[in-house]
Amino acid sequence: MGKIVILGNEPDAYWVKQIGTECQFSKVVDLCAYDISAISKYLTDNISEDTESIVIDSDSITSTELCLTLALCTRLLISDLKRASLSGITIVSSLGIDSLLGYNPYSMLLGTAGFNVTSVEDSLYSINSNRAISYSEYVYEVIGRIKVLPGSGRHSIANEWGAGVLYSIVSGHKKEWKTGKVTLYALYSYAAALQVSEVESIVLGGPNAQTFNDKIALNASCKCLLIDDEARKGWDSALEAMLPKSQIDVYDKEASDYEALPECLRKNIEKGEYDIIFLDLRMVGIKEDAQNNPSKLSGMKILKGIKKINKGIQVIMLTATNKSWNVKALLDAGANGYYMKESPEYRFSNSFSRENAHALLDTIRQCYDNRFLQDIYVDKETIKMNSQLSEDICKQLDISFNLICKATNEDDIAFAYIALEQIFEICSKSFISYRIDKNESHEKIAFFNKDRRVCLDCTQRNKVPLTFGSPLYLRVMAIYCQLFNGTSIRVDHLKELIRLRNDYMHMNNKNERTTLDSSRKSGITKANYQDLFNTMFDFLNVIE
Repeated sequence: MGKIVILGNEPDAYWVKQIGTECQFSKVVDLCAYDISAISKYLTDNISEDTESIVIDSDSITSTELCLTLALCTRLLISDLKRASLSGITIVSSLGIDSLLGYNPYSMLLGTAGFNVTSVEDSLYSINSNRAISYSEYVYEVIGRIKVLPGSGRHSIANEWGAGVLYSIVSGHKKEWKTGKVTLYALYSYAAALQVSEVESIVLGGPNAQTFNDKIALNASCKCLLIDDEARKGWDSALEAMLPKSQIDVYDKEASDYEALPECLRKNIEKGEYDIIFLDLRMVGIKEDAQNNPSKLSGMKILKGIKKINKGIQVIMLTATNKSWNVKALLDAGANGYYMKESPEYRFSNSFSRENAHALLDTIRQCYDNRFLQDIYVDKETIKMNSQLSEDICKQLDISFNLICKATNEDDIAFAYIALEQIFEICSKSFISYRIDKNESHEKIAFFNKDRRVCLDCTQRNKVPLTFGSPLYLRVMAIYCQLFNGTSIRVDHLKELIRLRNDYMHMNNKNERTTLDSSRKSGITKANYQDLFNTMFDFLNVIE
């Protein structure tokens, strides 16, 4: 017989001493049957992988339910305990097997492989004869014979199951359990999804072991908000594991719409306190179980309220729906992404769960990169309040903003950039006209519309007049420096911003692509867009 671990409170009991030197005794005095987090930590701290037999001293523990919880959690914690989860489990009780009945789901263990109940007198024989179970017995003769239900109604199923699956994948079921974060249902949901080959990989620690150590985490620091009436089911823990360097505020009360959120929380949202908001689609519990119209769901109403404040706020929806029309409705309403909560009602493979978690991480990264859009939106709306701007400029600002919000690749970003730079062309046409100079019959000379002063090249020492063919950056600088006395925009910086646009246009022109200097074929980035917008903001602010 290999290593034996005894869980109890009487290490000096005579039958314990008779077991021998391979016996390890661990006290359980401070554990409560309902504290699954504490029990999980206790087991992972006190049971090593080389354990072959686990004995639970029911007489010294006194709480029958705690004894059964210890046994069930031992089976479910296979990712942590590995081979020890397959150990033979023996409960020593002077009250007999009848004392263990009526404690479902824990009592279901009585009919499973590798589980035995014995009296003190027969304890040595029972412990020695109770063997470890095989991988297939674990799947079919243990997990297949028990059933753990979620702690509340249907609304909680996707939350407890989904949060457990996501947390398991992100954290790898490591030992850093957090008080109040782990549920029996979450542990069961993980174990119930395993196939025989996966159990073998976990126990042997092979290359395909379900340890989920592929670092599904964003290392950047950001401030996030989780709005979910059942956030404490484990979603807060899962997101904390994915965002280990970030601050995550949690609102876990029911809310029918945006105005139902607390005033202090709404003020924080409106001030742009959060880089990313995670929002549950159903925020009033089981009251919405029968509601299938996405526009009438509480989360959708909150989403619309947030986007009405600022379309640049990054919102990721958490939803149990996998219906394409519901997802489309969310994206049409302004959601910047979504995560599909997994549920026991729909069986997913572990590979799908990993892909689902990676997709969420990609969405988080995208939203993190787009967090600057909050400020862009505020500045855009500030600019549009200037009554001196033309309607064309205001429309172009909106077009460009909508394009950058939806941009997912370099071309999308470039289109948004070009749409924004088009405002310079609009301004040039609005403030500068051209005429044929009397002394140079073949040259068109530029002048300002308002007072017909000659439009001068502000980069030249002698202030020479601009012509019809002068580069756009010179025309823009002339407007900025001469007509409006601008001072903060640098000529070389503006020239570089416009060059980026021209280079991109040339790259997409088959006739000119080969003539473009290859060292200047860099793509347009979101940072370039932000730079251009800030320059545009300074430029348009002088037009008052």
